Amino acid sequence: MSIIDFISSRQSEIKEPFVGGKDLSDRKVIGIFTKLRVTEHLALCHQFSELPSIPLNHSKSIEIWNSSWITTEHLNLMKHCIVIRLNQSKLTENDMTLFLNDWKSGTFPNLQYSSTKSSLLSKTFTAFGLPSLQDTVNPQDHRRTVLGYLRSVYGSVNVQKDDGVSCCSSSFLH
Repeated sequence: MSIIDFISSRQSEIKEPFVGGKDLSDRKVIGIFTKLRVTEHLALCHQFSELPSIPLNHSKSIEIWNSSWITTEHLNLMKHCIVIRLNQSKLTENDMTLFLNDWKSGTFPNLQYSSTKSSLLSKTFTAFGLPSLQDTVNPQDHRRTVLGYLRSVYGSVNVQKDDGVSCCSSSFLH
């Protein structure tokens, strides 16, 4: 019996799994999320060889290191997240503009921290009429405790929704 089978035979939810490793197959990783609902923080570090089917609508916080498979449809599943952090993304400037406009209009009511690193974003990418989504003139280390973890982004800008709620956002080329 695998450790996942052992855990899932005793519970249907897990708070904070970190899923990653050289010897994990796509099938095993997807199997973890088929058997266990992640409720608090999903940390995923796995390079999928094909598009996975993973539920992204239950966690309060999602961090995906190899997120090249994430699309705007996946982002929309994360609308209840407080934290969304995506590395090695393939999201485009158009995708990020749609996401940020959705956030600003209230579609992501809980979002407090968002960081997206994408190879498809130019250094001049911006939204909301801001000159930049990165402070390159006087960059500061923005720190904020979100869900009990200190989040720090150097050179980010605070962006406000229409209702005045702010989110520390950085979207940049990596």
